[in-house]
Amino acid sequence: MHGTVSGPVTILIQGKYQGRVECSQLVVTRQGELSADSRVEELEVWGTLKGFTRTQRALCRKSAVIEGFVMADAIALEPGVTFEGGIAFPHYTEDGDEGKKDS
Repeated sequence: MHGTVSGPVTILIQGKYQGRVECSQLVVTRQGELSADSRVEELEVWGTLKGFTRTQRALCRKSAVIEGFVMADAIALEPGVTFEGGIAFPHYTEDGDEGKKDS
């Protein structure tokens, strides 16, 4: 399945999905494989996540396979996670703006 899915909802990926995801909470199950550009508030991965993901909080369970880039305010990786890619934490200025450089 492929396309774009968005809304202030919880999305559960139990099969293969490719595309774009924007939601409040995203859960990729053990059987799930997500290849996407994702923007979510909360992320929990048991299966496979590929692509770019921007999230506030991420929890990657020991069965997770991450192939890509995760930008998160907070991330937890259980021992056993396979991670091939990068993790970044956004830079905040004193006034709370993300990504702006101090003058």
